[in-house]
Amino acid sequence: MEQPHFEKNPGGKAEALSKTILPWSERSKLSPETREHITTTTSQEVLTFFREEAVEYDNLSHMYDVLKGQPLFVRRESPERILAALENNESLHIGFPEGERYSNAVIWSAAQSTRGLENAYLEGYGEANGVVTVMGFKQEAVHDVVSLDDASQKFAGLDRTYVRSIRGEVRPEDILFVSVRVPLFSFPEKDMTPEEQERYEEYEESKKSGAKTAPQFIHRGFLFTKNLEKQ
Repeated sequence: MEQPHFEKNPGGKAEALSKTILPWSERSKLSPETREHITTTTSQEVLTFFREEAVEYDNLSHMYDVLKGQPLFVRRESPERILAALENNESLHIGFPEGERYSNAVIWSAAQSTRGLENAYLEGYGEANGVVTVMGFKQEAVHDVVSLDDASQKFAGLDRTYVRSIRGEVRPEDILFVSVRVPLFSFPEKDMTPEEQERYEEYEESKKSGAKTAPQFIHRGFLFTKNLEKQ
């Protein structure tokens, strides 16, 4: 059957976002205030987009509970690529731009709890001005799956048992969740949980005192319930 053709959405949210993304080599040359402004703007654009597309969770464990029994692939992916796939209703290609095959995803089920998910966060490189997105999609969407030798090696102390090398096309209806990690300072205080507000106040006090502050982040999960119904 001929696949439907979807026109790209010039001037859409994904394209607008891609035009604002700066590599770290350029962001590092900016003043801290300018960097924070860019990150905050990007955080709000990404969060707003997913809030319009999916059900939001401030507790990722609760989102994972809904996914129990669902065999998924999970990988860190550039926010603008996910936005483009959803906005234009087109497949997101997963491959190896450099040519040589490498491990690029984690095979995962919520029955594993969070085992394997840290690999997706720490071993990927996709990000947009400090905003990191990790997506989970149906295993059946991708058939070219290989377990490379490096899946048995340690990386930064992580167990890589669930790491895989995958290649294929992920359709929008294959995506079941996206988790978004944004720096604490870029998240609206009005949308924070009480625990996050407490962390934010401590963070601000530390900054005012001149103390060196470790990076702090807020996570939000977005569940595509309409795709769950298509199982």
